[in-house]
Amino acid sequence: MVSVTEVRQLIHDRPGISLRDLSWHFKVSAPMMEMMLDKLVSRGDVEVVHQVSCCGGDCGCSGEGHGKGYRLTLRAAAALQSKTV
Repeated sequence: MVSVTEVRQLIHDRPGISLRDLSWHFKVSAPMMEMMLDKLVSRGDVEVVHQVSCCGGDCGCSGEGHGKGYRLTLRAAAALQSKTV
């Protein structure tokens, strides 16, 4: 089972990480990971970032989530830092 703390830590370590990479890392389905991320976004812990794609969407990975990544909010990053210090 994936914990919210583990997801937050990975997003902190890899700002802009994609849904696909998060799902792969934790070995869960994309819809399951997206539900966790939606919860973190609604709590204000994570924000969606839209990145410029290097391929312009022509690489075969285009779709709704193409060029979308996740990063911690400043508040969540500060809280995470205070727990590790």
